[in-house]
Amino acid sequence: MKKSLFICSVLLGSAWMASCGENDVHELWVGYPNGISTLYADDTQDSIGFYTYDSWRVTPMASWISMVGNNSGNLVHDNFKRYYVCTELKMERNTTGRSRLGTVLVSSYDYQASGIYLQLGTLNISHPQYTIKNFLQNTYLPDSVAYAINDSSFVTADSICFNVKQSWTLAFKDGQQPQWVKLSSTQGYAGKNQVDLTFEENPDTTARTTTLVLQSGGICNEIDIRQLGLKLKTDDEQQQK
Repeated sequence: MKKSLFICSVLLGSAWMASCGENDVHELWVGYPNGISTLYADDTQDSIGFYTYDSWRVTPMASWISMVGNNSGNLVHDNFKRYYVCTELKMERNTTGRSRLGTVLVSSYDYQASGIYLQLGTLNISHPQYTIKNFLQNTYLPDSVAYAINDSSFVTADSICFNVKQSWTLAFKDGQQPQWVKLSSTQGYAGKNQVDLTFEENPDTTARTTTLVLQSGGICNEIDIRQLGLKLKTDDEQQQK
């Protein structure tokens, strides 16, 4: 079981201490997250870890982030000890459908540092993948995330894979199941899941589409399914028969 607060001290080498003379040593830097911590919409736990010599205070700067346990600690200052503090954070589930950034401020002595948290507006769906570029490869937050399966007219099988924290349902958005697609399951439990899709071949030259809604813990993701139309043969292809 996780503890809400972990503190350890690190003894410093004598060579480093010799260079400090009689001056007090102060330091603050965040060890975790190192960069941005990325969470899915149903992730509700994370942490912040930092190094310091002094008493500290942690202040979440986003309404959807809160502390687990104490938000401050009194440490005895000692030039021979550098403390590592790790304290747990609680995140609200992201039901907005949009990604959001939040920071957690750490104050110690005269210094301040921050941890940055990105909570995506989507569940952990591994297939189909995003149809937009991942935030970590861009300089902007995606407003929303779209998923789509695009299969050829002759493809008769595909799947949807996801890992969720609570029980889930999968249903057609309009409430009507088309005859050309069937689902192996429409509900299940938390954890890794795979729903197999079975298609009838598309005999028409027009593409056909439908939309599924995956819901878990109040979070919804739409998944568009598109089966392409039958490709017409060119005149050259018909003459080669």
